[in-house]
Amino acid sequence: MKITHLSRFGPPLAISLLVLGATVPTHAQPTLLPPDVSPSPWSESEQGIHYNDGNVGIGTDSPGANLSIQGNLWQGLTGEVTVYAASSDVTGIDTLFTQEVSVGNALLIGEESFTVTGVSSDTALTIDAPHTTGAQSVIAYTSSALLSVQTSAGADAMVIDGSGNVGIDNAEISNDLKLGNKTSCEKLYTDASGDVQCGTDEGMQSAQLVCEHVQGDISASSDDSPSYAYCSSEYTLTGCACYNPWDGCGDGAKPDITNNRCVAYNSASGIGVYAQAICCKIE
Repeated sequence: MKITHLSRFGPPLAISLLVLGATVPTHAQPTLLPPDVSPSPWSESEQGIHYNDGNVGIGTDSPGANLSIQGNLWQGLTGEVTVYAASSDVTGIDTLFTQEVSVGNALLIGEESFTVTGVSSDTALTIDAPHTTGAQSVIAYTSSALLSVQTSAGADAMVIDGSGNVGIDNAEISNDLKLGNKTSCEKLYTDASGDVQCGTDEGMQSAQLVCEHVQGDISASSDDSPSYAYCSSEYTLTGCACYNPWDGCGDGAKPDITNNRCVAYNSASGIGVYAQAICCKIE
């Protein structure tokens, strides 16, 4: 018998025997990983790789959601920039400043971060403070969007930038909230028709809720005879009640939203009831 092979990793050892000139393995050698290699948690499919057994963290070892990201999110700009020490003027080569940055964006040049205060062309912009050491022919980085939702055509439908500002139907954000057609809103409010409108604190403070009390005619004395209290067309029904100054209020009242009115009903033993409506408008 002659030992011709020993596996490097064990146990068990793989031993081959030389018998009459033929090598016969005593058993198949197992597939073993080196001691410092662990299996990957990712699985592969036709659509890509996936992980189903927990949360994924980037910049954190304790992710609290399916995907948790902590740290700065920077996006490299096209071309290279140069800024001299003690200067706040930034110049670029093959850059696209007018397309990739806006006033108010954060900008990382070398190891220092700034805020963009002006963009005069694709190759020239200014920052809010002088660069202390200067940087030549380097890539500049701007804070990328925290969230971007696009239409099927690839247009931005909603963007939340690195400062927390929100843009809807307009990716160029410079305010807390920016809607399509470059309309900025300090506040949103609901008008009398229920539509959401742009406004300001000043405009909202001038709006007033005006209400009036409307009492209908007395009903007949038969069972379930109705009394109607109508709100005029510029008012909206906001309250409805039954009123009887003599005894119990019949079978109660209910709002008729379709006809903008309150309806009260007399009981079998009643002598009549009144419908009372509260009607309001914003002006």
